[in-house]
Amino acid sequence: MKFIGRDDELRQLEKFETLSSSGAAMVGILGRRRVGKTTLVKEFMKVSKRNSVYLFVDEKREELLLAEFTEILKASFNTTLPAFRDWDTFFSYLMELDDVNIVFDEFQNFTVVNSSVFSIFQKHYDAHPDAHILFLLVGSYMGMMKKILGEERSPLFGRTASIWKIRPFTLKDLTPALPDKPEEAIPIYLLYGGIPRYHELMERFNCTNIKDSLRELLYWDGAPLLYEPQMLLSQEFRGKWRTMFSILEAISMGRCSHKEISDYTGIPQTNLSKYLEELAEDYEMITKEFPVTEGHKRTKMGRYRIREHFISFWFRFIYKNRTMVERGGWKTISSIVERDMDSHLGKKFEELAREIVSEAYPDMKVGSWWNRQGEEIDIIARGKNKVIY
Repeated sequence: MKFIGRDDELRQLEKFETLSSSGAAMVGILGRRRVGKTTLVKEFMKVSKRNSVYLFVDEKREELLLAEFTEILKASFNTTLPAFRDWDTFFSYLMELDDVNIVFDEFQNFTVVNSSVFSIFQKHYDAHPDAHILFLLVGSYMGMMKKILGEERSPLFGRTASIWKIRPFTLKDLTPALPDKPEEAIPIYLLYGGIPRYHELMERFNCTNIKDSLRELLYWDGAPLLYEPQMLLSQEFRGKWRTMFSILEAISMGRCSHKEISDYTGIPQTNLSKYLEELAEDYEMITKEFPVTEGHKRTKMGRYRIREHFISFWFRFIYKNRTMVERGGWKTISSIVERDMDSHLGKKFEELAREIVSEAYPDMKVGSWWNRQGEEIDIIARGKNKVIY
């Protein structure tokens, strides 16, 4: 799939590059995997008039990583360079460069390689405030990157010119990659959301509709999206992944209140709150909503939903039926999906409709409404003197 959208993001990166012409600048770029962070920075490297160096922080022995970085720098600047033996020497060399952009991709992996790297980096960065260098620190694990760049006790706290989140594409952004007919384009968006990687896979596998995409991307052992969320999120959540997965499964099944999630998962309500807060604030996987007529103090009326469309689908239909998946029961899974897909996509369409109404009425509070008796209104826009249902 060709590079689309992200015009605003590219312009912002150009501004940061200009900023670094008068002194060193550091920018944190956060976002979940597959959202297009690496594609964005590589596109920026193409259009930049500066030399740019791309360094991928792999989880390997630091001696090997230093040797790899040495070779990249030698090739980038066409120079002879002795192999770096330690991070002190490495960052000392970087800070002597001039008029350059340096990208560290998967920056959070330094935690595994050698966590002292952050302090060493900070020491050399602070010692060269006039260096004409833009550092782009790209990270996929939201919780970890927030701690590295945003926690007060972190060595890099307060050094970034911006901590910038790259969001999934909107429906409008994705228009060039979707079918021309809205009745075909919108269901695809409601299933896969705005993650570029998923639409790229649809293109590579010649999928033109939802049915084709499920058959090619999910319904066979080794399918490219079959274990994708499990792989990505288990790394993000680390030792808590089973608990977090149980909560996400509950929400995907429509158990959206605090009590319903507790009843479904067996996690006591007193313990559940901290996990829900982490999922919402640290990982940004879920969001808590309230009836549009209520204030947030009415916490007992709040309910949760999964932010990303495909993650929601995967937990409801794939993870929930993982025993069947392991047995290769694709026919049964397909029938379950076919039976419940309209209901699932209907909920996602409500979310999309609320977004569209919010854009149309930016001065109004837009949301849905419900009560304890089960009554519900899908969309309400409330203004100072006006209410739209």
